[in-house]
Amino acid sequence: MKKLLLSIVLAFITIASLHANTTPPDSSLVTESIRKDAIHLFLDCNYCDFSYIRKTINWVNFVRDSKEAQVHLLVTYSSTGSGGSEYGLFFIGQKEFKGINDTLKVNTEPSATSEEVRTLLTNKMKVGLIRYVSKTPLIDYISIDYKSPDAEKTVMKDKWNSWVFSLNGNGNFNGQSTSSSMYFSSSISANRTTEASKVSFSLGNSFNEQRFKFDNEEYVGTNKSYYFSHLYGKSLSEHWSIGEYITSNISTYSNLDFAIGIKPVIEYNVFKYSDYNRRKLCFTYTIGPSFYDYVDTTILYKEKEVVGRQNLSITYQTIQKWGNIYVSIDGSTLLGDFKKNRADLYTSIEWRIFKGLSFNLSMQYSIVRDQIGLPKGEASRDEVLLSIKQLETSYSTWVNFGIRYSFGSIYNNVVNPRFN
Repeated sequence: MKKLLLSIVLAFITIASLHANTTPPDSSLVTESIRKDAIHLFLDCNYCDFSYIRKTINWVNFVRDSKEAQVHLLVTYSSTGSGGSEYGLFFIGQKEFKGINDTLKVNTEPSATSEEVRTLLTNKMKVGLIRYVSKTPLIDYISIDYKSPDAEKTVMKDKWNSWVFSLNGNGNFNGQSTSSSMYFSSSISANRTTEASKVSFSLGNSFNEQRFKFDNEEYVGTNKSYYFSHLYGKSLSEHWSIGEYITSNISTYSNLDFAIGIKPVIEYNVFKYSDYNRRKLCFTYTIGPSFYDYVDTTILYKEKEVVGRQNLSITYQTIQKWGNIYVSIDGSTLLGDFKKNRADLYTSIEWRIFKGLSFNLSMQYSIVRDQIGLPKGEASRDEVLLSIKQLETSYSTWVNFGIRYSFGSIYNNVVNPRFN
């Protein structure tokens, strides 16, 4: 214990000595003038390279708390139809800039590297910040360049007609002397997204095997699944959409030798679809038949059956400078037997309570009363331990939560990558 305390004391003495005898580098990027005149920016982004942005945009003061900022920059993310990304940049003026807001968007290609993405994002941030910097003395030190676009790239004919195809495969293996597991999956998909419609096809499979050795005996559990899905959606207006779903799957875990369902779908968004980056309140309703061919006879003594099912989903999301909320409520019933039903509640909350204090929560709770495909008879001990078969349950739930508090200097302009 004495040696540990002595080591800590020596470490503090060393740090104090280095701090006292080291002269900070004379950097023109961090001066009293910039501290005084530069706008205070709070960057609210879960997808950004903060170190790169702070180093590149060195003519603003990055602050750690939104309430200290003159500009709150909120960055949102969505996937595009081509498999690329669309970032929404919402500039929200505060204090003397209150009411001066702006929105910019950045689109990246599916093949874009991290370097290309962060460069595009940072350049667009610079463009959006100019209107605020122009009202400060620092505008005299800002220069603006113009890069002429490539004429050959401005008008291009899409030979794929907006279709995007993907092939995926992955797997993992781990093991030790008494146990091992392996997992493999593959999929192929085709998607076409335009302003007027959305079309997707997906086909895939997975294989999961677990092995355990106990008392000179080996226990093996295997799950296999195959699936196919198709979606067609058509835009009717800024609020209404219609379409259809087709799903088919085979699953040893779910006692399905073969299943297929066909369901028309209608959706209404209370807000305009063009506002999806910041908020949405969607009501989605589906209804249609499904055919099931079971591996083993079910608890309802069925080997095959056709059932009708209806489903209503309500999804709400808002992304604001104080945080974001996502709530999804999903309910379904079998037609002709409303006692066979299911309800799912999922919520995710990120809340910046006040300076330095933030809270996050995500949870799901499901009421399960529609397990019509469970095999007849009780599962064996091996099937339970190896998760070979789905078990009967009346509910399922999980919760994740966390809290974070930080304090100290409001500035975080300096980038020091050492020992990261």
